Amino acid sequence: YSHIVMPEPGPLVEKVQAEPISSHVMNLRWPWVACTSAAPQQVLDQTATAGLELIEHLAGVNPHVIISNTSVILMGAVAAIGLNKPHVWDIREYSMPGLEYVWDDAALTELYRRCSNWVFFNSQNTAQHYRTLSEAKSSVVYPIVKLATLATAGNRRSEEDPVVILVLGAVHPIKGQVDALLAVKELVKQKLNFKLLLAGPQTDPAYYRKLIELIEHSQLGDYVEFLGEARRAQDLIAQADVVLVCSRDEPFGR
Repeated sequence: YSHIVMPEPGPLVEKVQAEPISSHVMNLRWPWVACTSAAPQQVLDQTATAGLELIEHLAGVNPHVIISNTSVILMGAVAAIGLNKPHVWDIREYSMPGLEYVWDDAALTELYRRCSNWVFFNSQNTAQHYRTLSEAKSSVVYPIVKLATLATAGNRRSEEDPVVILVLGAVHPIKGQVDALLAVKELVKQKLNFKLLLAGPQTDPAYYRKLIELIEHSQLGDYVEFLGEARRAQDLIAQADVVLVCSRDEPFGR
């Protein structure tokens, strides 16, 4: 038996509610320890307030163990302490440009160590970043993706349709969109029929301008399209013929 608590409506809620799984949407703004302009003490105060609401909800569920499926939201750890329950942390990310945390790595590592009975990492990359955590209480567990549900065969209706190439991720140097542009520049030279879709929020204005300049200089305007933030990434993947991952350093372990 499992019970999933989610912060707000969205694609994940729709997916979970379509399954025979107990779930609850709290509809409150959960404070993040990353991507925030709030001061550390303010984040702690917000976390404590939200944590009390989560404790009240989970007290009625009475779980055997609480699992936090992210490292940027701390309420699961707060609830576990308040309810005197074991806490497992599933850590999938770490501080990097575009995902800056309010505390440094040493402080976060100590936080995860003190507030967990066990830690799962989603990739060797993430585990290496937090390597000072005791190996006796952590392990790497790779996420499972049901690729069959994202089958792309038959998307192209005819040979005249362009091959759709997709890059998912924030428009930021760490995601490597410039490498995708340099690659498709070679496809143009070979006179191949394609369309490159760049889906993700623009988080680095200077890098975005660099991409635009490269597109204009290489005359790629007819081949490249920026889609902005993708709320339903799975739909874009299903429509694509090829998905590129150009990240130089990627904690999500794709």
